[in-house]
Amino acid sequence: RSALHVPLEVGGESFKEQCCGTPKRVSFGDVEIRKYPVILGDHPNCEVGPPVTIDWEPFKAKSFQVEYYESKRGRRRTKDELQMGWIERKQLLRKGDDATDEEMRQAACEAQRIRSQREKTKKMLAFEFVHVPMESLNRKLKRFVNR
Repeated sequence: RSALHVPLEVGGESFKEQCCGTPKRVSFGDVEIRKYPVILGDHPNCEVGPPVTIDWEPFKAKSFQVEYYESKRGRRRTKDELQMGWIERKQLLRKGDDATDEEMRQAACEAQRIRSQREKTKKMLAFEFVHVPMESLNRKLKRFVNR
């Protein structure tokens, strides 16, 4: 049996593995939990109020062994529990002095504008089968006329 070797430029020395006969094992190191500041965002799926996101730099980080983390973490939250209402988002932004009311209003308006744009695009997709050939024909006609 031959060994399968991944070139170093693709995966490095740690990715070399034998293709047959070697039992596969997986292990994990520590779990790192990071907390990030919540800031004014730009996500268009936020239907009412200002969208929020997290900042790039965490303000707190803690490491735990996987077994300890799994024993203490509690149940997973549902999708509904992960969503925030617009009042809660506004209060979070006000609490952190991360955005003025005017900035929040502008972000909500921008999210609405992008949502409207996406809706128009979805409606126009039904006509894509006609639109693409018409554009191609238009380009060909322009080339022909400009000769």
